[in-house]
Amino acid sequence: MSASFPPSSVQKAFINDSFNSTMFNNLLTGIYTVLYFANKKGSKNWFVIGTISISFLAYVVLGGLQWFLNKAALIDDGSSLEATFLAFFSPQFAWVIYATDICSFLIDALADGLMICGALTYGTAHFTPSHYLRFCYSVRLVRSITFHIGNLSVSLTTSTGLDLSVVVMAAVEDFNPSSSQGDILNKLLGSSLFVTFATTLVSTTLIAYRIHSVSKENVIQGTRRRVNHVIEILVQSAAVYSLASFAIAL
Repeated sequence: MSASFPPSSVQKAFINDSFNSTMFNNLLTGIYTVLYFANKKGSKNWFVIGTISISFLAYVVLGGLQWFLNKAALIDDGSSLEATFLAFFSPQFAWVIYATDICSFLIDALADGLMICGALTYGTAHFTPSHYLRFCYSVRLVRSITFHIGNLSVSLTTSTGLDLSVVVMAAVEDFNPSSSQGDILNKLLGSSLFVTFATTLVSTTLIAYRIHSVSKENVIQGTRRRVNHVIEILVQSAAVYSLASFAIAL
């Protein structure tokens, strides 16, 4: 074993995490499927239905890709611990990682768009955090970064631009980038996740504040508890999503 090869404990931890993640993803897929078909008919907003439908399909594809990769590593190449570990990073399955990134970025973009739509829905003439939200999202799209692939300089927008740059660069050299390109990919992916963390945190805070302030003025007493429950669900789900993005970025 080379000096740079991870120790057995690290390999076992990685394989264990990948397997547990896939099993948990399958459980969530089942829950999401029931909730999706049970509640889809209750909404008349086709934008919301379309966004959620695409997100649901992307999540199903994401779960299928993870399942395929785990099967290939644990069963097809599971002759030894090292063989199983290396299978996860085999160029043969690089397209799986590439497709996984695309699905993840698509889900992130749709979730942010749906959150923006929710903020604008609650905007009024008195005080509209949606104005700040639009500004934050504009900054996220307009702030540009520059990276180099050989002598090529490309200017891209943050978050969406970062995600697109990862997708483009990952396809370089048939999904087998050089060491320097791999370092750039890691930095771009980390930057995208940090921006996702910050945007989700700010967006959730503004939306929750807006719902709370509007409910104090316009919501009757009997439904205020339901509104507070919606805020609680929003904050809890966004907190988990933000912390997960932050942890992966680190």
